[in-house]
Amino acid sequence: MLIDSGGIEVIDARGQTVATPGAVFATWVDARRFATWSPSSQGSTGGSVTVYGLDGSSTGVPGTFRGRGFIGNGVGGLTLMPASAGGPGDSDRFVVWTNGVVGHPMPGWPLGWSNDGSTLIIATSPPLGGTAGSTQSVAIAVMSRPFTAGARPLDGIHVDPSYVPSFDRTGAHVAFPCAAKGDSGTCHQVVIDLPTGRVHDVGRQPPGLPLTWLANGDLLLAATGASGSGALLEWDGSVVVSAVLPHASWALASSSGYIALVTEAADATRTTWIIDPSGASIADLPGMAVSWSDDGSVVAISGDSGRDVTLLSVR
Repeated sequence: MLIDSGGIEVIDARGQTVATPGAVFATWVDARRFATWSPSSQGSTGGSVTVYGLDGSSTGVPGTFRGRGFIGNGVGGLTLMPASAGGPGDSDRFVVWTNGVVGHPMPGWPLGWSNDGSTLIIATSPPLGGTAGSTQSVAIAVMSRPFTAGARPLDGIHVDPSYVPSFDRTGAHVAFPCAAKGDSGTCHQVVIDLPTGRVHDVGRQPPGLPLTWLANGDLLLAATGASGSGALLEWDGSVVVSAVLPHASWALASSSGYIALVTEAADATRTTWIIDPSGASIADLPGMAVSWSDDGSVVAISGDSGRDVTLLSVR
């Protein structure tokens, strides 16, 4: 799915356009449906949500909703924040939409789902300025399906809500690109063990670079300094070590074991190398890998202009 100032375009693995809805934001509800958000008027914080099927069907979600907190979980659920919430003197509230049914409003601001849709990370405080080494940060908590019980605070961690948390495949660990313990501090990469609540400070890379989970369950971090080509780092659950991978600026791992390594030259041009599960290089293309398909069979690579995208099938 491609989103730019001209609208939204949904393309398949062959690069063919399958839908072009006019909207501002889009998110996947599941493998066959996606949802869009469009403002009610120019500059409005409230807008309409429509769920589209790849078969051409469409269904409007009754109500008016804010653009933020609009996140699909990929397995049939969608978080929405009613437009009446979050105004002056009003607390943030959200609902979970599941297959046409809207749940009861709950306090918080959705930030990210686990891969199986069973766990939701929410913000529980208004944004605070200048904390976690960022322009804003929020306290966070975790909720579990069926999302009717109260949220469990996550050990006093504050995160920059501009960045999406990354769950491992089991849903037991969640990594935050920019976080700090307490309501002030320097922006670090942090992993929380959800069953125990233990917090691991795993890195100090620029927060705009990807955090990606390897097939062996380790977290892959960018190279120290994150520019040029260096040794990628790997958190193995207890310590950070050098990854046994070719040098790169950063990387994106797929669910199938393929890895896209991105190198950035001094002139800011980027190249993506694809290595297979055995470590062999199978392709290189100009541009930056931006995402893998859920099954790890296709990688999307954005050109340096930011306007062209190449889809590469690896199997």
